[in-house]
Amino acid sequence: MARGWTKIEAAFSEETASACQDFLWSRLHERYRVVREDRATWQPPMAFIAENYNEAPFDACATERLRDGIVDLVGPDRWVAQNETGWWGWWPVNFSVGADRKWDVPCDQWHFDGPTECNYVDQSSNGLLVICLFSSIGSRGGGTLVIEGSHQIVARYLKENPGQTQREGIKGTIASSEYLQAISKCDGAASASWKGHSAPIVPQEFTPTPRIEEFMNRSFCDEQGTQLRAVEVTGEPGDVFLGHPLLFHSPSFNHSGVPRFMCNRKTPLFEPMRFDRADENYSPLEESIRRAIN
Repeated sequence: MARGWTKIEAAFSEETASACQDFLWSRLHERYRVVREDRATWQPPMAFIAENYNEAPFDACATERLRDGIVDLVGPDRWVAQNETGWWGWWPVNFSVGADRKWDVPCDQWHFDGPTECNYVDQSSNGLLVICLFSSIGSRGGGTLVIEGSHQIVARYLKENPGQTQREGIKGTIASSEYLQAISKCDGAASASWKGHSAPIVPQEFTPTPRIEEFMNRSFCDEQGTQLRAVEVTGEPGDVFLGHPLLFHSPSFNHSGVPRFMCNRKTPLFEPMRFDRADENYSPLEESIRRAIN
């Protein structure tokens, strides 16, 4: 409720993750002529597989352990796909984004997920931000960057400004927060964009930068008492990151030398969240928003 995320280790097996990765390598070869054993073919830096899969080996990812973890947060019988294997997809395979640049906290592409039009604090479309890992992702290995506590800022903003487009909501939320303004300031700071990337991959020695010190190595407490800090999503194949649907996040640079495989599974709810239940049977997701807006 405070940080906006938690992680289920071994939500599905490493063997299942490996089988899924084998399947994805075959798709990469078909779409991009990428050869798994030939690093020279690992281009572009970010390769999208814009497909969803609801078949073997992906259906084995829908374990009881993962289902129960999601239900623990959104509430029983409120998640549309609670008893289904689900669709696993939209794969941003990060081979080497930012590998030609010093690793740093990016200044752009910070956002929360939501409908293109009409965002509300109680919306049911996302449920949770579910990041499923299909490869080992260590520090500076291309794991998504999230801003702990930022879901509280977004909740307060959307309560006061309902119905905005996603673009308006992101812009307005950033403008409402000293921390988000600072992390989004691009005066010479690194960009997370991979578009137009054609520079050679150059091994980079890691040294902490002022932005890493400011935004990752220390916390910031805003005037509402919200603790804010940027952290990396890291883990092993089969781990699943359960994030708040209003959590600010951004792509990051991959300096690991190996591709990062992950997908974001949606967990839509049957109906909008409620913050005035007569029986006070609030899910942790609902309670996290209640605490932010009340």
